[in-house]
Amino acid sequence: MSFIKKMISHPLFQQMVRFGIVGIAAFFVELGCLNLMTQWLFPLLMPAKDHDFYVLAAAPIAFLISAVFNYILSLHFVFKKRKDAKGVTVFSIFLVLNLIALGLNELWMWLFAVQLGINHNISKVIATALVTIYNFISRKVFIEDHQKKKNTAADSE
Repeated sequence: MSFIKKMISHPLFQQMVRFGIVGIAAFFVELGCLNLMTQWLFPLLMPAKDHDFYVLAAAPIAFLISAVFNYILSLHFVFKKRKDAKGVTVFSIFLVLNLIALGLNELWMWLFAVQLGINHNISKVIATALVTIYNFISRKVFIEDHQKKKNTAADSE
């Protein structure tokens, strides 16, 4: 079996692909919610406010909606939920990890865009890549069930 076929068929690689798909879907949910609130809902409900207010009010709401969406898909398609934790506990861990990720994103954006003067779009790509690595590792460590399975002949190939 070629190296590429082995890599593609490896469970960790497949899990990373599912993680990426869920992350992209969650990004679009967040972006859609943000735009729905800032362009339509908030101007309708609070017409006297300015656009900056809408953005600042909508961003955390969109983040939370996206986090719930990401949580549900992650537990169904990416990570096997820990058996020793209740749903509320796992979601709390997930939310804390997401808040840390948000802080890391802000830190990387500040470092690359503000301190180093790198274009904000390039900075965002770098920050997203770094935060994605953190997200995958932290969720794998804190959310996924790590109970050892009995080795089978298929596992050792």
